[in-house]
Amino acid sequence: ELEVLDLSPERQSCLYNRLTQLPPGIGRLINLRILMLDTNELTELPTEICLLTALERVSLSNNHLKVLPDAFSSLRNLRSLHCANNKLERVPLSLCELPQLEFLDLSDNMLLEVPSEIARLRNLETLMLSFNRIGSLPASLCELKELRVLWLGNNNLRRLPSNFGRLRHLDWGYRHTSSSVIDSNPMQHPPIEVCKKGVEAIARYF
Repeated sequence: ELEVLDLSPERQSCLYNRLTQLPPGIGRLINLRILMLDTNELTELPTEICLLTALERVSLSNNHLKVLPDAFSSLRNLRSLHCANNKLERVPLSLCELPQLEFLDLSDNMLLEVPSEIARLRNLETLMLSFNRIGSLPASLCELKELRVLWLGNNNLRRLPSNFGRLRHLDWGYRHTSSSVIDSNPMQHPPIEVCKKGVEAIARYF
C-alpha cells in the first residue's frame, strides 16, 4: 500500500550511504505515487520501475544516469520528472509519450539536441534545459502552448525557431530573465538583447 518513498539523502550524515542500484523488487510497489531518488550514485534504473504506473512524481536528479528505460513511456500518470545533473546525452523519446507530464527538468546534462517529438507533451508547463550543449531547437517546440517556464541558459544556441512567438504564456522578459532563461548562449537570431525583452519582442523580430 506504500504511496510515497523518499530515498534521497538530505542530511550530511546520510551522504555516505548513497544507493548504487535499485532492486528489481521495486516493481512490486504498484500503489507508489511519489518516488524520490535524488543525490545517489545510480548509473541505471531497473526496467521494473516502469511497472509503477500510478507514479505521479519521480525525482532522479544528482545521479549518474545515461539513459532511462525504454518502457518509461508506460508511466502514463506521471506529471513531474526531475532528472537534472545526470549524464543524459539525448532526451529519451519515451518521455515524449507521457501525456500528463507538466514538469520536466533535464538541466545540467549532456544534451546536444531536443527531439521534434517534444511537441507531444501537450500539457507541459515547465521545461528546464539549461546547462547542456544544445545547438538548436525544433520548430515543433513552439506547439507547446501551455508552456510557461522555459530555461535555455548556458547552451550553444545561436537562434530560436521563427515561430517562437506562439509561446504566448511563456514568462520571459526583463523582470524574469535570469542566467537560466537564455543568457550564456551565442545568440544571433534574435540577439540576446531582444530575447530578454520577452516573447512579443521575439515575435516582432521574426
